[in-house]
Parts: sequence; C-alpha cells; structure tokens
Amino acid sequence: MSDAPKRAKFIMSGTTPPVGWVYEIVHEDVKYRFQSPMRHGLFLQLRQWYSAKGLEWPGDAEMTARVEHYICQLCPPGFCEGGPNRPAVPYLSVAMIRDGTKLLLRRIFARKEFLVDQDEANRRAKICANCSANLHGICTSCPGNEFFEVFGWFIRAGRKTPYDQALDTCAICKCLLRAKIWVRQETLNELSKHEYLPNCWLFGTPAHVPEKKTES
Repeated sequence: MSDAPKRAKFIMSGTTPPVGWVYEIVHEDVKYRFQSPMRHGLFLQLRQWYSAKGLEWPGDAEMTARVEHYICQLCPPGFCEGGPNRPAVPYLSVAMIRDGTKLLLRRIFARKEFLVDQDEANRRAKICANCSANLHGICTSCPGNEFFEVFGWFIRAGRKTPYDQALDTCAICKCLLRAKIWVRQETLNELSKHEYLPNCWLFGTPAHVPEKKTES
C-alpha cells in the first residue's frame, strides 16, 4: 500500500473551477504561472512549456491529477474531495472584486490629478507581480466580462506597465491591480485601510493598518 499522500481532485471531473484553469511550476528556482479560461488552453500552454524546456511530458492522466490538486487548494470548500483540500489563499468572488474596485474608481474619477507617473506605476507593478497576495484565476481582462470596462479606461489612456500580464487581483484589498497601481497615494490613504504584507508598496503608509500586538 502506498504511503504517498492522496491528492485532492474535482468532485465533478471536467467542471470549470471558480478560479479558472490555473497552474504553477517551479523549475530551477524560477516560478512559472499558467492561466486559461478553458482546460484545453491550459494544457496547451503546459505542453508547449514542457517541450520548450526539453522535459518529458508526465502524461495526460498525471498532469490532470497535478492540475486538479493545485486548483483545489485555491477553490472554496465543496468543489473538491480527497487529499489536503484547504484553500491556501482566500477565495474572492466576482462580486467582492467588483465591489472593491468600484470603491476605488468612484474616488479616483472624482479627482483631476489622481494618477502617478510611469516610473512609480512600474515600481508598484513589479512588486505586485511577485507578491503572494496577487491572486490568479479570474480572467479580469477578458472581453465580455464585467471587468473589461474597468481596464478599458486605462488602456485607452495608454496606461500600461511591463508587468501587466502578471497582475490580477489583490487578496487583501480585493482591487484589480492593473488599476490600483496607477492611483496616487493620497487617494489610497482615504480608502478602506488594510493590513498589507511587508513586501507591499503600501506597507507602512497611511493606507496600512499595523498588525495588532498581543500581550503575553
């Protein structure tokens, strides 16, 4: 009998998970993230990556097991069964992300000067792109969904950074990062405050809520 830990899997095989089709590979100390709205697209990306790296494809069945186990750690309880099935990151619904971003937009569009310059946006984007609170899975910039109009304004205004493809949703403030990185600090200070991670560009600013110290 094998002592290998059981892997979590979808209760209904083939169902599109609420976080989308996502996967992550760490190879030679480099982290590679993959994302697609459909299973076929994700597996196509993975096959191309394995081929480009000269690595042997583990087989469809094994790859499916790996992908489902990985996704199960990001899904809300009840979507998967077997193995360790406790979300490693908080699950954010579409409504939560939408509401968090709308709060942000209502404030910034009321101002004449609310955007930072390109260098500052690039600095913030680089930090967010490598942050563990940058949640992947929901295709927030896909045409046809309710987030596309949010990005439309920034795109039409030519607001882009080299890291946009890696930016998704912040698990802490629930905002779309491709929008938030452009907002001036003064405006962010007026919004809801959060306990940001030490590596965050908002850590230690007036927008940050310091961690409460507990007395022993």
